[in-house]
Amino acid sequence: MSIISRVRHSVGLRLLIGFWATLLAAILCIWLVAQWQKSDVEIARVDSQDIRLLDAAKQRTLRAFNRVGTIEGIKDLLANSRKGRVVLYDVGKQRVLSPPSRFKRRLDRDVNELIEQSTPIKISRPPYQLIGPVPLQLAGKDFLLFVQRPGKEGLSSYPNAPYFIILVLLIMSVLFSVFFTRSIVTPIRELYKTSQQLANGDWRARVSEKQCKKDEIGQLATGFNTMADKLAQNWQGQQRLLADVSHELRSPLTRLNMAVALAEQAAKDNAVIKTALLRIEQETAVMEEMIGKVLTLSRAEAAMAKKEDLSLLELLEPVLSNAEFEASQLNKSFTVSAIPNITVHVQRDAVQSGIENVIRNAIRHAKGRIDVQLSEVANEHQPCWCVTVTDDGSGLAEDDLQHIFSPFYRAERARDRKSGGVGLGLAIAKAVVTAHHGNIEATNHSDGGLKVSLSFSKRS
Repeated sequence: MSIISRVRHSVGLRLLIGFWATLLAAILCIWLVAQWQKSDVEIARVDSQDIRLLDAAKQRTLRAFNRVGTIEGIKDLLANSRKGRVVLYDVGKQRVLSPPSRFKRRLDRDVNELIEQSTPIKISRPPYQLIGPVPLQLAGKDFLLFVQRPGKEGLSSYPNAPYFIILVLLIMSVLFSVFFTRSIVTPIRELYKTSQQLANGDWRARVSEKQCKKDEIGQLATGFNTMADKLAQNWQGQQRLLADVSHELRSPLTRLNMAVALAEQAAKDNAVIKTALLRIEQETAVMEEMIGKVLTLSRAEAAMAKKEDLSLLELLEPVLSNAEFEASQLNKSFTVSAIPNITVHVQRDAVQSGIENVIRNAIRHAKGRIDVQLSEVANEHQPCWCVTVTDDGSGLAEDDLQHIFSPFYRAERARDRKSGGVGLGLAIAKAVVTAHHGNIEATNHSDGGLKVSLSFSKRS
């Protein structure tokens, strides 16, 4: 395997290379700044050629001043000389008169360091040489004359070069960091998103193939998909077993009911036998109800029913009408908000069953009032419609709120069969909501009682 291939397939190697590349870039930046600030100045005595250059510059300056008559006027004339640029220092005003250049600040600093010299000297600093000073009078004012001429090139000849190199290295480092960070964070984010989908009951959720690379994170993604496949298979097997067992139990229960009916006819005059048979009939009815709900739960979790487009009124009107009748029989108030005029894409029977279970649960435990609120949430990313059912009962303990949507779970206040059912109604409601990519939650109402909120995706 080549080195490039090994780097591509190993997060650890990429981290190691990224660390050392960043460290080397930092060291390079420090070295460049040090080299740039390093003094390359050479100081020497002037020779005869330099003296002649100074004398020629002095004479040239006097002639230019006599011709132009102003100091500002001669600066531009003297700056373009082939024999070197003339730089003047105004002794009275203590300022350097030099034409603009990319080295002006450095040149002015060098001039100020030489004004105390009594005899001319030569400073060589890349990329120029500075020779002087020579006293000079112009219009009765004292000046010092210097000559600047080209010198050897060096790193300091490019004062902005270190900044440019550092900027390039910084941009490259940022780009590398962004690319490297995305190569690690993107698959981790997708893993987290997929794990949340699995936790919410979406057994089809998988990490995309492009994230299943050969590096450590890719291997983790591949292992995650394998685990999800096994979990989905186990869940499907459980659902099939549950459905098969429930279906098979119905046949002997049917025969048992028939036997009980025949026994009741034969024991019309025996009160003890009749009471026992009535008890058997009641328990058989409970088992029949439980098996029916288990089958409903299994179908809801498997999302087997076909979805169709319905108006929300057409979907909920039968459920609300039955609930209102049931509440009135128990002398309890049942109020419903206006039903939004929207079309929903749902499994009719499953959704009606889930919502009916929640409402009947509220009717069962309410003291005297049940309120149903219907609304539409116009969310751009996931528009949904909601049903909120509130009762004025005694509410639930916080621990119970976390578990009431689990199959066969019944809160302490509802342990008896008469008031608590078999513990599958809210589990069915959760399975239906999950199949429609929605959410269900229960909270204690601030005024007392329980509030159950169901939301269904309009695009489910």
